[in-house]
Amino acid sequence: MSQSAEDSGNSVEVTIELVRPRSAHKAGGSLTLRFEGVRNLKVDQGSWSLMQFPLLEIRDIRARGWEGLAYQVVDNEHGVLSCACKDVLVESDCGSLDGSEM
Repeated sequence: MSQSAEDSGNSVEVTIELVRPRSAHKAGGSLTLRFEGVRNLKVDQGSWSLMQFPLLEIRDIRARGWEGLAYQVVDNEHGVLSCACKDVLVESDCGSLDGSEM
């Protein structure tokens, strides 16, 4: 199954939240990645129901001067997910930080 959504220029605000439960990784705690103000979302899910992002890269694109966009998110391992967004929030059992602290 392949899904993609493009920004149509309207005022819809999209937020994506990816959550790794505490028990999903031997190293310990939970991890939540929240991408706010998402545009150019592409999700390419195969015939399986489980989506994995083992190598998710978050690139700072503020220097490009794209209005309302600061980060590009790319799944470099499987190419399942990509988007651009205005903010990133990372939360774990150890604390949280937003894009300005990365």
